[in-house]
Amino acid sequence: MGAPRNIIYVVRDKSVPPRLKVGVTGNIGRRLSDLRRQCGALTLIASFRGTEKTEREIHGLCAAWRI
Repeated sequence: MGAPRNIIYVVRDKSVPPRLKVGVTGNIGRRLSDLRRQCGALTLIASFRGTEKTEREIHGLCAAWRI
């Protein structure tokens, strides 16, 4: 069995207060590498299986802190 197709992730940057990035990917390692190149130092604070619908719901909860 391969890697999960939809991995929802939440990363934060180093700003104060921190900003969050919520997304969905099939390859978390590649996605984190790409984001770090674009945004600098980031910390993965959560990752779990889910759907695009779940990702949209989390976006709503975290909207005030989005990168």
